[in-house]
Amino acid sequence: MTQQPTQNPLQLLDIQFAERKAEFQAVLPSNCSFERFARIVKTAAIQTPELLAADRASLFMSCFKTAQDGLLPDGREAALVIYNTKQKDGSYKKFVQYMPMVGGVLKKVRNSGELASISAHVVYDKDEFDYCLGDYEHITHKPTVGERGKPICAYAIVKTKDNAIYREVMSVTDIERIRSISKSKDGQAWKEHWAEMAKKTVIRRISKRLPMSTDLEQVIHRDDEMFEFDNKPKPVNTAVDTINKQVIDISDAVEVESADIEHADEPKTENTTDEVNNDVVVSPEIAKKADKFYKGMSHAKAN
Repeated sequence: MTQQPTQNPLQLLDIQFAERKAEFQAVLPSNCSFERFARIVKTAAIQTPELLAADRASLFMSCFKTAQDGLLPDGREAALVIYNTKQKDGSYKKFVQYMPMVGGVLKKVRNSGELASISAHVVYDKDEFDYCLGDYEHITHKPTVGERGKPICAYAIVKTKDNAIYREVMSVTDIERIRSISKSKDGQAWKEHWAEMAKKTVIRRISKRLPMSTDLEQVIHRDDEMFEFDNKPKPVNTAVDTINKQVIDISDAVEVESADIEHADEPKTENTTDEVNNDVVVSPEIAKKADKFYKGMSHAKAN
């Protein structure tokens, strides 16, 4: 009797993605094919193998949200970040969270046409930098050519269509304070791309004062749940997010495993994340949509 070869995790990911082609095609922008998006996700999994061992439902939902926002999880526009969530039995389980990066935020701002311009920069101790508050606010920054030294702050400048100018400056201490309450503070994004994360942090801060559409605000605050704010802002309440939340709640009851990457004796809990909203009432229509979205998980496992 010939034994069937075991599928490796990347092959399994390919199969599961292919089974969801129609769902992703429905939300991807016209300038990005499903095949291109799937290749980028696969590349992310190759670069960060832990993605394959993380909760598979959270991986697909993070990818789906990335596609909804018209971004690519390539590390420049967006990133798939892994974080540990404590379970009821005291153990920890890896989940995936979609994080828009500064490149993705700037892309959405440019495409929205709502703001005249937006820019963010990091200042180093060998640069010439001056800023003034009061009646005549201004920022002057002349970067040093060559070795620039250590970062001292980051700033953002936004110009609106009515010629208003908004400015925000955050010191390294301010930025690190925000980082310290992030679930991914020790993750790859902060360790290897500190300057990009600093720019994004100051853009998030200035966005609180800007006039913008719900769609753009949604992208900027997509990763709010990654931060343990004392006064966390309320999430953007859109129909899409409501559906996503209900689908995520359903997925908490779905047992999702990947070949050769899950331990058979791993303890199971009723809720796979401590962010479940038990007040959500799931309609039959949403349940049907979730079942369709996650169809194939058991089929791929059986194969």
